[in-house]
Amino acid sequence: MKKRLNQGAILVWTLLWINANSQTILIEDTLYNPSFSSSNTSFFIEGYVNGIDSGSLKLTITNEEYSIPIRESKFYIYGYSYAVQQAQYILKDDYYENSFFIEPGKIKIECDTINRIYRARGTKENDIGNYFYDSLAYPLTSEYHNLSRKAEALVESQNIDEYLKTIDSFSVIQYGYISVIEDAINKKLLGFYLLDAINLYPIRNKLFNERKMLFNKLPTYLTNSEKGEDAHAYLKKTETESQQMEYLSPEFLLHDNLGREFNLSKLYYGKKNIVLDFWASWCAPCIKALPMLVKIQQMDLSKDVQFVSISIDKNREDWIKAESRLKIPWISLITDSISAEKYNIKAIPAYFIIDKQGNMKSIGSSIADLYYDIKNALQ
Repeated sequence: MKKRLNQGAILVWTLLWINANSQTILIEDTLYNPSFSSSNTSFFIEGYVNGIDSGSLKLTITNEEYSIPIRESKFYIYGYSYAVQQAQYILKDDYYENSFFIEPGKIKIECDTINRIYRARGTKENDIGNYFYDSLAYPLTSEYHNLSRKAEALVESQNIDEYLKTIDSFSVIQYGYISVIEDAINKKLLGFYLLDAINLYPIRNKLFNERKMLFNKLPTYLTNSEKGEDAHAYLKKTETESQQMEYLSPEFLLHDNLGREFNLSKLYYGKKNIVLDFWASWCAPCIKALPMLVKIQQMDLSKDVQFVSISIDKNREDWIKAESRLKIPWISLITDSISAEKYNIKAIPAYFIIDKQGNMKSIGSSIADLYYDIKNALQ
């Protein structure tokens, strides 16, 4: 709906009802409207974009998308909010999606596209979230991502000693992040940002009991909100997916290059834990990871683990040549289409960890995580 207001200049306003269940009415105006009334339900967003003079940004609220014009490096958004809601925006031709909270008050958004700094500030939820991420969580999340890059580089260089030191540091950071969130809750730094924090890296898909403990310590106005219900549903979903690793591993009957048959259940049952390594002769990352895989296999950690490489090569001769060249030091098999389908192989390398009872304990694709996964899955 559009209407014209005569206030010395003609302003074109667009009134957008988000949806039938929405708590926000969005009014976007290309010019500042000095008569916009301030109330306990109104919000005014003033945005500045460094590096873009004109264009647009995409704003998303409750799955509805809106194009907001940028003129002279600025944009304005007005509206009424009857509850705190999270919104996302992304600048045209940019790859970074940024989140902030819409709530009553004046919100200032700074978008520095040159230095990749994006901030929303001026209201409680945005300010307290900024404090948490910038001052408390950032040192840990930054170190976590740096460690991830370092681990991958150490795999490349085959530096096993430094690699293991790096991997062992991951759990220290993860528990440190849990402590930071708990400390924020105990200090009453409460806000909707916490619902995101318990599902973000470096603890996403890990430490489920600790994350449930944090969620249960939150006040009911957060946990019973729509965002709280979404956060709880995601936590339960990832935990369920993790627990589903406990199903019995799909059986297979495959052959080595001498034609001998190997049955999965006879390999593991009551004898050994298993690491299945799915690879192919044409897979450069698989071949590059093999020396590190050998080093992990030689460690005390793996003394009760049987490694099995399974090629998905369609050409048997290619597999035999690569196997001979690489000198794979454990059982090496070639799969059939049925077995590959059973294990839902979409990309390689792919590593499956199976315990002595045949239960699937872990699935991964990174050699940099494999040591950590073996250590945690089979402890």
